This record gives sequence, C-alpha cells and structure tokens, in this order.
Amino acid sequence: MIKRLSYAGIALLLIIALMGSLGVLTGVRGDSRQTYSLTAAENEFGVLTLSDQTLHAGETFTVTVQPAEGYRTAFVVADALTSRTLAEPNRKKTVFTGVMPSHDITLQGIFVPEKEYAVALLYNTLRGDCWAEPASAAAGTPVILNTSVKEPYQVSRIASVPEDLAETMVAGENGTRLFNMPESDVVLEIGMTRDAFEDVPDDAWYASYVYDIVDKGIMAGISSTEFQPEGQVTRAQAAQILYTMAGAPAVNTASSFNDVFPGQWHYNPITWCTSNGVMAGYSSGDFLPDAAITRQQMTSVLYKYTTKILKDPASERDDLQFFADKDSISSYAKTSMQWAVARGIISGTRENGLLYIQPQGVVSRAQMAIMLSSMLSDAGEQTPVSPAPETPSPEITESPSPEVTESPEPVDEGTDFKDVKSYSWYRSAADYCVAQNYMTADDGRFLPNKEVTRGQAAQMLYSLADRPAVSGQTPFTDISAGVYYSDAVTWCVQQDIAAGFADRTFRPDIPISRQQFIALLHRYTKFRGYRIEPSDNLNKFPDGGTVSDYAVIPMGWATHYSLIAGISGNLEPFGTLSRSQMACILQTYDRQIAGK
Repeated sequence: MIKRLSYAGIALLLIIALMGSLGVLTGVRGDSRQTYSLTAAENEFGVLTLSDQTLHAGETFTVTVQPAEGYRTAFVVADALTSRTLAEPNRKKTVFTGVMPSHDITLQGIFVPEKEYAVALLYNTLRGDCWAEPASAAAGTPVILNTSVKEPYQVSRIASVPEDLAETMVAGENGTRLFNMPESDVVLEIGMTRDAFEDVPDDAWYASYVYDIVDKGIMAGISSTEFQPEGQVTRAQAAQILYTMAGAPAVNTASSFNDVFPGQWHYNPITWCTSNGVMAGYSSGDFLPDAAITRQQMTSVLYKYTTKILKDPASERDDLQFFADKDSISSYAKTSMQWAVARGIISGTRENGLLYIQPQGVVSRAQMAIMLSSMLSDAGEQTPVSPAPETPSPEITESPSPEVTESPEPVDEGTDFKDVKSYSWYRSAADYCVAQNYMTADDGRFLPNKEVTRGQAAQMLYSLADRPAVSGQTPFTDISAGVYYSDAVTWCVQQDIAAGFADRTFRPDIPISRQQFIALLHRYTKFRGYRIEPSDNLNKFPDGGTVSDYAVIPMGWATHYSLIAGISGNLEPFGTLSRSQMACILQTYDRQIAGK
C-alpha cells in the first residue's frame, strides 16, 4: 500500500504533505518549446486527475486528488520537484498546481486508511537503503526505522516532520531507530555522510566535485582517508574512468599495444576505449598507460565519449577569444576545447588579470573530478550506448588524442544562438533577456558561461530601469565618459544601488559574485518600490553560513522568490556570476517581482 520514497544524488524526491497542507510544485525552468509528458501512477486506493498530459517546461498544471472511500491522501510525490505550502486542503478531495520541469515526470498518490498515518522517507539511494516497518499505522503504533548504509557512509542526521519526532527516537538493534506513530503523517530525511578525505578540506574549491564524483562511483580515493587531489591523472586512469562511466561493458577484442597486456588492471579499459574510438595510442605501437594526460587530451577524450558513446551531438562551441593562450591549443583539440568551455566542463585560470585555459597542463585528480562532475551534471542521467566493437586501426597517430576533423560550426535547430542548445536550462531566459534588451548577443552567440563583470551588472540594472536620463559625471577614475557602462554606473551610484572603492575606482572589469549581484538587485528593488520581503533563512543550504553579512537578507529574499537556487545543493555566494545565471535571475525577477 505504502511505497517508500528515496532520491539519488542531487535528483531529490521531495514530498508534499497534503494531509496538513496544500502543495504547490515549482519545477526547474527549461526549454519552453520542447514538450514533456506528465503522468499519474495508478493506485487502487485513490485517483490523481491531471489537467494536462503534455506540457512545455515552465507551464503550470493542476492535479485533483480523490481518495477511495475510507481512505485519505497522505502524500503526493514527484521527482525533482519542490513544494510550498499555501492553504489547508480538503481531506477528501484536493486540487493543487504545479510547474512542469524540463523532463518527463510521474506523480504518485500515497493513500492510507482514514484512521492511519503514513511514513515517507528521503535518503540517497547511492549511499544505502532505508525502510519503515510498518509504513503506515494508527497513532501510537510502534514503528521501526531500518537503515542499511554502504561503506564508508554512516547515518549522520535524521530530520523529521513533525520536527520533535526525531528527538523521541530510541536506538534499537542493528542500527534501527524506534518511535511511536504520532497523530499525523511523518516525513523522515535520513542524512548519510562519509568521513571526509583528510587531504580534501571542506572549503577547498574542488571539494563538492570530488565527493560528487566519488559518490557516483566513478573515481575513488587512493585510500579511505586520502584522495590525493593534486596527483596527476594517467592515460590508463583516464581509460578506467571512462570504462566505469560506460558500465564496464564486456570486451571482446584484443589489445595490439606493445605495453598493454592481458591480466593488467587497465587492460579491459584501454582495449574498450581504443576499440570504440574514444582513445588512441602512438605510432610506435605503444599506449603509454603511465603517461600523464593533458587538459586538451582529456577534453578530446570526453568529447569523443560524449559523441560516440552517449550519442550526444555536442554541438556547442565557444570561440575561446577570452583566453590569452588560446593559440597554444593543438589543432586536433580545438573543437573539443571549444565544446568543453561552452558546456562549462573546463574553465580558465586568471593570472595577472588574464584568463588562461592551459591546454598543455597536466590534469590533476581534483581537476578530473570537476570535469566529470560538470559533464555529468550538464548531460543529466544518460545511459551509454556502446557501439559495436571495431578492430583497432593499424594507423595509430603520434598524438595520444587524434586530430578531430573540424567542420562548419553547427547551429542547434530551434535556438537563436549558436552556443545555446534548444534544451539548455537557461534557453528561455536567454531568449527573453535579449528580446527585452537587457542583454546582448555577440555575432549570434549568447556566451552563457562568460563571467559577468561589475560594469556589465550595472548596465543590466540600468536596462531594467529603462535607461533613465543621467546628469553629472562618473565619480570614478577608472571609468571614462565614452565607455558603454558610464551612464549605468553613474546612475547606480546616484541611486545608492552600487558603490565604488576607497581609492575612487569602480573596477568595472572585475567579475561580480552571486551574492554581490543579488545585493545590488535587492537595492534596485527597494529603489523601485517593489517587494523586498520576506527573506528566507539560509540554513537549508550547507554553505548558507558563509554568506557575507551584507548579503544575508538579499540572498534570503532571492531564494524566497526563486531568483536563485542552489548549485548542487549549495548557494555558492562567492561563485562568479555567469551570463546564463544572470539571464535566469532577470527573467524570474520580471515575473516574480516586477510583475511583467
């Protein structure tokens, strides 16, 4: 009757408690031109009636919940959706609304006898399993919470609705917890964590990526306590990672390399990667499994894995114009590097005010985790499609990554920008902001991953205000009267929206962080007389406590109105704001705050 609920990784399964509240679902914004299916699971104890079965991402739908005679609705569940309480429901018949995300979803009603209450569980299925016995029962009935956690994880916390229920739990045998069913439905969120790697500090810029990719089982530490983030990735290790991502398929061909032999740990991975055209060896007949792999070689390998194994066209391209060392990229890797930058798989390193992509730099284990986590996050849950094994070509190129034949830059059908896919999460926002003249496109490119600078942020706020007339001169020594953002900066300062530095500079070319821009937007909102309340508590985000004091209220306001959301569950207040993020903020701002 009751089905236990779980989530895997960041694809959370979130629950709407219809017993005591009416839930409104809000989904992730997606492409408004692509349709997705909405279905309701059959249940003998109740019926869900949907207003629509095919919707565009971002469109609203309604769901009518009708329990069978003698039953009531405990929960309605859906994948990758969030809930917000609006009002008390009718126990026998409830209607609520939702927003379609950018993927197909199935809603399921959890119905229980009228005198019973249900237990719903939230946990990460990659880290273990949890179940309640019984899953529904009358008030006062003893309930056992069972947890089976995989190594090296352990149960770190249990949060409950009602909130005080977790405090009343009593430890039982074999890690079980005991409690009595209250006079309400119960939601238990079981947190499972592992002991941190000793060499991966919590505040390390790569920490979240390392744990994400380790949790997915794609990489592992060199021991239970060490990850060795600065260690170099070898060609054999790269092959093993790709082979693992592909599900470790059967290998029916033989290796022809002089230095790769049956029985070695990397024999199957290297053989599979080379026979499927994902990697190649040298003209000497060697694979050089112990050689370190460079950034451009790894992007070339990931590009071929994406196109050949995942069957993804990988049509995105960045022109790399902002990288000072773009001319040092080898010809075979140019296409793959353009793709990797466009998808956010790799980014540059800023030195002395210049951005470098470092194509010849060796990939570290931390960098590999970032590349893989970013790639899989962008690709979503894709199932590899392994092509039929091919006989390795006798002509093995001298470069570890063979040259990729370049073709005219493709334009993804259905989008106005060369570098924005029709199904990109920021697609509709990019279209909207350019149409509203808030943002501009450069030669048919939106440049979604490009950093937003302080000068550009001021210009965008000035555009939101319809570019009013400006009197007076800019007070900053580093802004000349003729520069495009001169009036914007002057206006923002005059309205107390932005400020400069003590040395009378504005530093317009410095990238702006997420919390800095939200603070500016909050001040602009106050200037316009729009809503600047309420402000949510940021404790629900693991890094909510790192938000600077000046930005706590603005960031809480922004999360309340869904102007910003977490990145892999974190706010990342000090993260640089990208153009794609900016577009989504501005589009949502017009809808939620300005009422356009």
